[in-house]
Amino acid sequence: MSDHPDGSGVEVEAGPRGATAVTPEERPVERPARTWPDRLLAHRAVLGVMAAHVATAFFVHPLSPVAISDDWAYARSVEILFSDHRLEILPLTVTTLVFQVIWGSLFAKVFGLSFGVLRMSTVVLVLLGAWALYGLCRRLDISPPRSPRTKK
Repeated sequence: MSDHPDGSGVEVEAGPRGATAVTPEERPVERPARTWPDRLLAHRAVLGVMAAHVATAFFVHPLSPVAISDDWAYARSVEILFSDHRLEILPLTVTTLVFQVIWGSLFAKVFGLSFGVLRMSTVVLVLLGAWALYGLCRRLDISPPRSPRTKK
């Protein structure tokens, strides 16, 4: 790197495609390497929410073979997909159930068809969705009052 010959304060940086002009404002800020405890602390809000969600399994057994609320309609749609290999959404449910039925049938193929397995597939889906939403909020640089992002 060297100062631009015309004295404008713009520096010339050599890169793989030749020299490019870089102003001091455009230069990337170097961040110090962080250890894994620092990385966990940076994500403490979302990890706390996910831990609380998982901790509920100690109070309400998620693998119990009991239908709660509309579980029976979801389970029936998964059962039809699992055994008859056709997707059928029952009239008592909503059409947005399509992905969840496919997701549940994947879990049923691996772990067997039961209310508990379907409930665990929903828990996994919620955790993945929470992590994805958190990542999206961080990527969009949404301020902390509106997202679980923490700044140092």
